Amino acid sequence: MVELLLLRAGETVHAVNVGEVAIHVGRAPGNELVVSDTTVSGHHLMAWKEGSTVWIKDLASTNGTFVNERRIRSVSAVQNGDRIRLGTTCVLQVRADAGDVSPRLRGRVLEDLRAGTRFPLSHDRFSIGSGADADLRLPDGPERAATLIIHSDGEVRLGTDEDEGPLALGVEFSVGDRAFRVSEVEDAQSATEVPAGERYPYRMTATLEGQFGAEATLEDIPSRRMHKIDSGNRAVILFLLGRRFEEDRLRGVPPEERGWCPDDEVMTGVWGRHGDENKLNVLLHRLRAELRVAGFDPWFIEKKQRFVRIRVTEVAIR
Repeated sequence: MVELLLLRAGETVHAVNVGEVAIHVGRAPGNELVVSDTTVSGHHLMAWKEGSTVWIKDLASTNGTFVNERRIRSVSAVQNGDRIRLGTTCVLQVRADAGDVSPRLRGRVLEDLRAGTRFPLSHDRFSIGSGADADLRLPDGPERAATLIIHSDGEVRLGTDEDEGPLALGVEFSVGDRAFRVSEVEDAQSATEVPAGERYPYRMTATLEGQFGAEATLEDIPSRRMHKIDSGNRAVILFLLGRRFEEDRLRGVPPEERGWCPDDEVMTGVWGRHGDENKLNVLLHRLRAELRVAGFDPWFIEKKQRFVRIRVTEVAIR
């Protein structure tokens, strides 16, 4: 059993269970946990459980949500004992029976070797660049100069406009004139996957029988931005990855594991035979470049050793 405890002066005054159906916290009467605190928004927070992971989401609150005094902007995984502050004074605490919530493990941090600072890699993405939404903002250069992708099996990959590939712990890499490395430390929060619909609110439709053969259309649901991909193999690979995503969804594969397609299967589907991995990587690089120019985050196409997938909210295969 997992509960959110409402604390006052360090003492529990109320508790509410957290399950697979999301509960809501805020001042408004319709919340499952109603708090009378003027610094808390009417609908401030939602919390739910997926498997052994408890997730919370800030609902665009006015005064913010903080986990162990670190502000979260959207979705975050929480652990047994974590304290969640809503606004200025409202404090919740996560309480779970042994085995209900995944334990903290050794975690990873990004080290800025020039500044001597460390940044916990507490989610499955960490972006470096000049953009307002970058996790680590640099004053100059591209909005998204580099993206770290942290997979649940421990593999870390580094993606840039020029290249994408595995990154070993302790190996230095450069972004502009700054040197970084990823290290493993005690007591850092383990990486967690943000649900695909939160990270990539994209809808994709794909067919092998369009006007020009294979076609795929990608839509950013909130902004309604759309882009059609009708360039041969780029559309074919999206069709194959979308089909695997939808097959996994229908089979009930958990979202965090959904959509992984073996490289050999992808290459056979695109070229009719097993190709070399470099040829596949070139195709992915060109597809990501096209999507970046069209205004999409190219890292919704994920790669790890011997597998590739897309992470989207909805897929329609025709």
